[in-house]
Amino acid sequence: MAASNRTARVLKSIAGIDADAWNSCANPPGAVFNPFLSHEFLHALEASGSATGRTGWQPFHLVLSEGERVVG
Repeated sequence: MAASNRTARVLKSIAGIDADAWNSCANPPGAVFNPFLSHEFLHALEASGSATGRTGWQPFHLVLSEGERVVG
């Protein structure tokens, strides 16, 4: 079996991932668009202070990659 360069990271801020990479996984072409999964919406929640540990909505974003490519 070949070695895999798959990695999983947990980000405490959506700013830690490129918006296009996030959105291509969260709202893939052909799927019904869900605005609540978009990078822009999640970033707005974090930037406004609505999603923080103080409010009980601490962000933890899971990012799966194969090499440099985000796949999930």
